[in-house]
Amino acid sequence: MKYVRTLTEHTMNVSLPAQFASLLEQLMDRNPRLQSALIKARMSDEGLRDLAKEVDKIKRGLYGKLLRVEYSRGGVQEARSIIKEALKD
Repeated sequence: MKYVRTLTEHTMNVSLPAQFASLLEQLMDRNPRLQSALIKARMSDEGLRDLAKEVDKIKRGLYGKLLRVEYSRGGVQEARSIIKEALKD
């Protein structure tokens, strides 16, 4: 399991960044151009605008919804729900 870290023989953990990364992978499965858009978004404002456009190609308004998600365990659940709904189409 890619994002799971074993703590003890009977305990596993998935870090918060790993949970968000797994959701991002779901989006990249739908739109493979997201990976290059993410790299460009780290380097320029234009790249960030392109990233928003690529995310919105999956479903209109998706980038804005995800942008408002809090970086927390509850935020992971919210993002998962938003992405699940977006990927239904």
